[in-house]
Amino acid sequence: MLNRALVTVFVALLVAGCATTAEAPQAASPRESQRPVTRLVLVERQTGAGAVFGVEDSVETGLGQHGHVDAVSGDGRYAYLKGDAGVTVLDSGAWTFDHGDHSHYYDGPPAVVGRIDGPIAAVRASGALAVVRGADGAVATLDRDAFARGEVTPAADAQGREKASAAVPLGSDLLTVTERGLVTKVAEETTALGDCPAVTDAAVLRRAVVLGCRDGALKISRRSGAPVAQSIPFVEPPHEALGPFGFRRQGTSLAAVAGDEVWLLNGRRWASMRLPGVVAVNTADADTVLALSQDGVLHALDVAAGVHTGRLELLDTPVGTPVIEVGAGRAYVNDATARAVHEIDYANGLRVARTHRTTVVPDFLVAAGW
Repeated sequence: MLNRALVTVFVALLVAGCATTAEAPQAASPRESQRPVTRLVLVERQTGAGAVFGVEDSVETGLGQHGHVDAVSGDGRYAYLKGDAGVTVLDSGAWTFDHGDHSHYYDGPPAVVGRIDGPIAAVRASGALAVVRGADGAVATLDRDAFARGEVTPAADAQGREKASAAVPLGSDLLTVTERGLVTKVAEETTALGDCPAVTDAAVLRRAVVLGCRDGALKISRRSGAPVAQSIPFVEPPHEALGPFGFRRQGTSLAAVAGDEVWLLNGRRWASMRLPGVVAVNTADADTVLALSQDGVLHALDVAAGVHTGRLELLDTPVGTPVIEVGAGRAYVNDATARAVHEIDYANGLRVARTHRTTVVPDFLVAAGW
């Protein structure tokens, strides 16, 4: 059963810490673009200095300082800066609206949306929902559409579950994973969908959610309007647990690091390849993974075939907290030491197309607009 008292208290605590700031979105309406608008949200670890960098015009828009940041995640438009005392939400001002058979692209001003106070473990967002999971496992849903108005408010049917190990939106549905690994759709009456023991991560793709599990993955998509789970077990499991997924938002494959191995999930097929010192991965296409190793080298790997297809000495060591974001034809890699972001033409021999110099130290990077 849903713990309504817990949800009410948790949402109240969240909203109490959320406020519109002087830098909240302005009344100016976004304009529609003929093509995707690429923006990079840059965040400095120590000060929480945030900025949005426009790739097309090389304009960097500062968005203030928000205190020490431990991690940053994104959802294609908004970035979530997680610190010890809460999460700050930044609006990149660029996003894609997917209609299925076609898409619309939008370009607006970057802004600070607001703040969610309290010990937060993770924020996952898509469509009209942002799902917040507290450090104690409590879950709340927020109205993601309200972010555009500079407001952080509970969703109309805000609900959650106590002690969730993971929580993620699938369209208008809230999916949670219990500590025992039971995956459910949360509503007035919860619906069990499958099992995901020792969940490692959750990825929100165009048409599905993929959960990383101890024994493989659980893919949840819709069939006749209802969520349906499909188990994708490892043939031979990795020696260490999978790390966070790297993936293209418009793609279908996912990659993750497990020790000195790169793992790729493409459809219902797992494949792996050894790469000593690997620290970051993302998918370039169905079978190709871009991977960074501790020596600062960017690798292109055909994981299904088990071969290297490209190599580029890119970063000076130590490499810090590297991130690889991948869009159509270009990848972006943060370089905190050089205070830069490298734009990589990954279909052309890992050529460095441009190096963007930044004012903010890009310890963290998330791409938006796609």
